[in-house]
Amino acid sequence: QQELQRTLDEQTEEERRASTGGAVDPAAAQQRLAATAAELESAHKGLGEKRVEERRLREELEQAKGKLAAERTAQQEEAKELDKMLARRGVLQSKAQEFADCIRRLGSLPKESFDESRRGGSAPQPMGG
Repeated sequence: QQELQRTLDEQTEEERRASTGGAVDPAAAQQRLAATAAELESAHKGLGEKRVEERRLREELEQAKGKLAAERTAQQEEAKELDKMLARRGVLQSKAQEFADCIRRLGSLPKESFDESRRGGSAPQPMGG
């Protein structure tokens, strides 16, 4: 665009000089006009290509933003699931500890009870029931 502006400024300057007393060669002026028109067309084409590229890049950006949002949502869901699993693990570990404490409080079975159950005798009956 700067080059185009410079060319137009040069043409304007030459036209001003010509109007103040010098004769302008019509063929040279026509040639400069054609060159300027070609530059203008090239600049418009380049501008159109840049706009297409900008549109493509904006679409890529929007797609990337969409993917990022989907990944963040998935990450949040995974974090929630992990929290649930960790809470369940804590509950199960506390139950296991509670059961281990109960077993320790009950103590071990007498050796006779173990021997009777091996011989095919009746299993020891729980107390109180």
